[in-house]
Amino acid sequence: MPHRHTARSLLDISHLTKTYDGHAALHDVNLRLDAGHLVALVGHNGAGKSTLLGIIAGLIEPTDGGVLVDGHLAGSLPARAEVSYAGDNPILYDDLSVWEHLEYVAALHGVEDWQAPGRDLVKRFGLGGRVDDLPSRFSRGMRQKTALAVALVRPAQLKFPKVPGVTTSTAVHLAYHADYGPKFASDGIVTLEPPRIGTAFPILVPQVDADGNGLAGIRMPELTVPLATYTGWNLFNDRSGPTDVLSSMQGSYIPLARTAAERKRSSDPRLSIEERYHDKDQYVALVSKAANALVSQGFLLADDVAAVVRNAARHWDYLASAAPSTAGADKR
Repeated sequence: MPHRHTARSLLDISHLTKTYDGHAALHDVNLRLDAGHLVALVGHNGAGKSTLLGIIAGLIEPTDGGVLVDGHLAGSLPARAEVSYAGDNPILYDDLSVWEHLEYVAALHGVEDWQAPGRDLVKRFGLGGRVDDLPSRFSRGMRQKTALAVALVRPAQLKFPKVPGVTTSTAVHLAYHADYGPKFASDGIVTLEPPRIGTAFPILVPQVDADGNGLAGIRMPELTVPLATYTGWNLFNDRSGPTDVLSSMQGSYIPLARTAAERKRSSDPRLSIEERYHDKDQYVALVSKAANALVSQGFLLADDVAAVVRNAARHWDYLASAAPSTAGADKR
């Protein structure tokens, strides 16, 4: 399914119909999905589940109606670039090994640092000992596992802005299922040591806006009326560890450029402070408005609004007195 966030719907199905020899597999289907949803199609055999997924993936032409994937017509090149499809009977290249499949798909999508996620995927799907084998030698189940690995090796869809001096990484810390024996969950007694390590838990992250601030959850005024980009991650600096590896339990604070000239000099894609706000008074008023909106929604106490506004004013003064921004996160 497509999985990139935009302001418009990620998937928009309108009056979709598909017939085969006069028999309707789908009739007047309407569906609208935004980013961040996991959706399961449930129905008996012949209900049209595979047909619907095939149309979304651009493999089947609809008889009537339309499907937009991130605003693009299903089947078009931009739509296909946004969809990973792993069907019940996967189609693979029988002259490419599992690892060559991952390498090929990563190259198609311009992914340069695919090897580490690729190794994790083959381990997760139990393909570690078969990476050099050809899918033509595989059972149907093994071919399906290969198709899932190929679908997931594509680039992460986190649309973090290309802020100068700030690097991102798709290699995240993984947590694995661990079996400590049958008595551990109920009694806390370890009967299996070392534990039997299973598959990794899936890792999901919130999509971000044009400033790199998270879109999920309750968005405080610091995010909706920003002076900076805040992240829940940070990378090691070259004195502490590999610069493409996440530093544990460290976030980032990346202030906005103060002026348009400063932003252009550093090629920062985020609008500068002067391009967003006329002056401090307007900024503080917008923070107050955002805070009071949270109060009306039940997400903030009215007594805390004054502190939020006061801290926002201090933040403005701090940035106004600081040296010109060269962007870049504080690395640990």
